[in-house]
Amino acid sequence: MQKPVIAVLGRRITGERILEAAPHACCQRVAETGGVPVVLPETEDPENIKTVLSFCDGLLVPGGPDVDPRFYGQEPLPELGMVDIRGDRCWMTAVRYARETGMPVLGICRGIQLANVALGGTLYQDIDRCIPQPLMHMQKHPQSESIHKVQLAAGSRLSRLLNTEEIYVNSTHHQSVDAPAPGLIVTAKAPDGVIEGLESADGQFVLVQWHPEAQCQSDVRMLRLFEDLVQRAADWSVIRRG
Repeated sequence: MQKPVIAVLGRRITGERILEAAPHACCQRVAETGGVPVVLPETEDPENIKTVLSFCDGLLVPGGPDVDPRFYGQEPLPELGMVDIRGDRCWMTAVRYARETGMPVLGICRGIQLANVALGGTLYQDIDRCIPQPLMHMQKHPQSESIHKVQLAAGSRLSRLLNTEEIYVNSTHHQSVDAPAPGLIVTAKAPDGVIEGLESADGQFVLVQWHPEAQCQSDVRMLRLFEDLVQRAADWSVIRRG
């Protein structure tokens, strides 16, 4: 049986030279769980994005910089971090293509935020400013270790995959989902109310605020999110190819 191809969104890193990069750990987890990771380079041409994705069976939207607030109708607050307008446009085109075609999606950290915006939702630009009595969401120890717990909605795909309704996760973000996009359901929350998970009722989108690709080093259950993406991609590949 042919392995499913998973597009992992890349982004430009500008310094002395411009590099196209994707998180190595995300690509590694896809490969470990039976998929073939392919980095989709950042481009301003939406047709190029759609052409590359037409050869893929699943989409992984990884972490990265803040999402530009212009894409959800807000002006920037002082706490806004680095943004990448070109990258935002590229990634949102990919997410919307996935939605239109039925391609399975896993979003991680920036991935949950960007997918939510791409589908019509909004964000809190800064948790400390916008959330009363927030927890620490920017941990100082390695991403491989967890810091706070999240409550998983009973019966959700996340709770079934992780076989629990409460789990500790890592946390390295200062933005978070505010209003979920139409069609997305809240399936995980931190004790301070910060949304930590979204998914679609049809199982196409599974989006988390933490970094399972790093935390699986200390909690092997996190690999199930990648196994699930690869399996969903394999199933969708069979359907679309008839």
